[in-house]
Amino acid sequence: MIDFIGQDFIDSRNVIEKLEEINGQLEDTDDLDESELDELLEDKQILESIVEQCSDVPDWEYGETLIRSDYFPNYIEDLCKDCGWIPQDLPWWLEIDWDKTAENCKIDYMSVDICDETYYIRDC
Repeated sequence: MIDFIGQDFIDSRNVIEKLEEINGQLEDTDDLDESELDELLEDKQILESIVEQCSDVPDWEYGETLIRSDYFPNYIEDLCKDCGWIPQDLPWWLEIDWDKTAENCKIDYMSVDICDETYYIRDC
């Protein structure tokens, strides 16, 4: 199995690198047993599916981030704070609904299905 599948974030460059690595391994399969070959072919299929789904993402080859759906609200909260959209001295009694904020932000993201998990990636 691919080690970064299931993590909160997946970097597109890791997908590209792993696919190239697998393609290289598949060029010489003499040293592989049947189960190793099956695993490589399955991993290749997963990675090719990701690449195909993300083919229209402008900066795919330069590094785009796929964010797992259940982590997306945390990601949006961090993004808002990092960009300075949320003041550091926000009073404690003000509450932000990060789930709704994340839903609003999805307009700039597309969903990608990876091994029965949904990830989001910027699509603009």
